[in-house]
Amino acid sequence: MPSRCCRKVAIIHIEERDYWLEEIPLKTVRPFIMHDIDLADELEDAGIEVEDKSGVTKLLKSRVSAVSAWKQAAADIVPADL
Repeated sequence: MPSRCCRKVAIIHIEERDYWLEEIPLKTVRPFIMHDIDLADELEDAGIEVEDKSGVTKLLKSRVSAVSAWKQAAADIVPADL
């Protein structure tokens, strides 16, 4: 397992065709949960039009809630000191 003193996050700065990373050392470490979705596929599966802002918002909120529920369930399994 890597040493905790070396864990970092980075902010990617993008300006037109240039980019650079700003590394930030972590003082504490907590589990990070990320979930990718293909919005076009999700909207098609749900029968929601891209122009329907309310429908898109509801769909995204439901996906965030699902990830949050998964996080709560995983909290019972993953030790807090990871």
